[in-house]
Amino acid sequence: MERAEADKEFNTGVARLRVGVERGIAHLKNWRILATRYRGDLSRLNTLIAAVTGPQMLNEMFLPAPLPPVRRQASREQMRVAGVLAQ
Repeated sequence: MERAEADKEFNTGVARLRVGVERGIAHLKNWRILATRYRGDLSRLNTLIAAVTGPQMLNEMFLPAPLPPVRRQASREQMRVAGVLAQ
């Protein structure tokens, strides 16, 4: 049975929202790990910090800067519907 196009669009929208929420939760979990005290061997702490910061520094040196967010301008029709413009 073939799904209707509207169902596919709805599912795509839900999936986009879900990905954002899941990434946000993962980000919070990462910070929770960083907020707890270090429980490992203190003699290895410098090596661990170097291993974590090294790849990030390489990322920042060789990857292009992220693009700024694009602000979309509302069309006159959208503004009219929203009540910003007189009809």
